[in-house]
Amino acid sequence: MIPVGIFVIGPNVAQHVLDQSTVALPNLTQAACPENYTWLFNHAVINVPSIGPIAISSEIESFTQEVWTTSCEKGGLTTPGALCGTDAVESRMGTYASPDMTVTPGDNMKNFTVVMDSNASLILNAWVVPLWLSGEKTRLILTAKDVSVKVMGITFKGLTMRNELTCTGVAGAPSVTIPDTVCYPNDPSKEPYTSQEFMASCVSGKLDIATTTITTTPLPAATTTTQKASSFLA
Repeated sequence: MIPVGIFVIGPNVAQHVLDQSTVALPNLTQAACPENYTWLFNHAVINVPSIGPIAISSEIESFTQEVWTTSCEKGGLTTPGALCGTDAVESRMGTYASPDMTVTPGDNMKNFTVVMDSNASLILNAWVVPLWLSGEKTRLILTAKDVSVKVMGITFKGLTMRNELTCTGVAGAPSVTIPDTVCYPNDPSKEPYTSQEFMASCVSGKLDIATTTITTTPLPAATTTTQKASSFLA
């Protein structure tokens, strides 16, 4: 028989574990469809704290992962969080279905590929431009509501999750072919889409991303910032 108290204390313990867990993405690689979707390759390190002397595994059931960054509006334009100072607000870039995961206390290495529905304009201006064109850092915020965690056969529902990371762009943009089912999930007549993939490295924690010195170097007419940025979304 399961003690009644476990149903009272258990949810609080499970929520505490989620609150104290951290996520890092040493390799976050993305490739954009023409519109609406982004193909993501997540190489994650999930650190789960231990509760007591016994290392017990737990299963995090699939949930909707919300993906945010920071930005602000300046002159009617979306501006990266690194240039916003105290005006920065959290802005949602998209959502995806996070897969089921079994984790144990300590570091858990998890590699998974997902398709994120995307706010293309926000991603371009608040994420792509600072990471790969301006050399700035960005904030990555992962949140979730109504998370279910199963421990020792007991499922605790209605939990929440929030992890803040700080990201840096990595040089290089090889070509990749995105399956038609990713970019056109409702149109089987479409062909696979060729795009470029871009890699970022994200460490756990809310670190400083503010830009202290801005040096402007004129670009040749054939490689303006606007022309370069368009390649990230096409």
